[in-house]
Amino acid sequence: MPPPEAPPRIHAYIDGLNLYYGCLKGTPYRWLDVAMLVRGLLDPLFTDYSLDHIRYFTANIRSEPGSPEAANRQKEYLRALGSLSPSLLSIHHGRFLTHQRRYRLADGTGHANVLCPEEKGSDVNLASWLLMDAFDGRYDVALVISNDSDLATPVAMVRDRFPVSVGVAGPCYFRNRQPSYELENAASFTAHITRRHRELLRASQFPEVVELGGGKRAFRPKRWAPPA
Repeated sequence: MPPPEAPPRIHAYIDGLNLYYGCLKGTPYRWLDVAMLVRGLLDPLFTDYSLDHIRYFTANIRSEPGSPEAANRQKEYLRALGSLSPSLLSIHHGRFLTHQRRYRLADGTGHANVLCPEEKGSDVNLASWLLMDAFDGRYDVALVISNDSDLATPVAMVRDRFPVSVGVAGPCYFRNRQPSYELENAASFTAHITRRHRELLRASQFPEVVELGGGKRAFRPKRWAPPA
């Protein structure tokens, strides 16, 4: 009798800012336990699996005049993510650059100088780790949580070069967000995060106070508290 097959080893790759702007901004779901979210996306797709690692890609934002506490809220959230075991989750940092650009006003009355923040590195970092982990044989299935069409090429390359599957979960909770056609075509399967995942997002929240060990704690920002 042949031995039973081992469950597929799964790695998840999360574009943190893409997830935030595609599913979380302005919602009660920003204090998100990404491990719970990933498992909730995988459970309907696999009868058995081993979630071996999650790579979370982000960049440290800078507080702007209209949102002076934004950087502190992100910092506290990253501390909460740090409560997850390092063997399960690693955080990879890109960077933010802010450029001043001059644009025409929509009414044609003149021009204005605009500060344009630009996140750099997360997509390249995600693509690099997706490829390197496949090369090192670390997973059987990868789940990419992003709707960035620039990732279509590395997703297709991994599928063509290695005996693995690569799924894509596009953060498309908001109605103005549509799944990337290029990513869908490159992927082995899709598990887009849409309005039908409202209950999953609600259930995948850290407790209000997250124990970090050594007497340290992370506290959910007051602005992120769910409505009473």
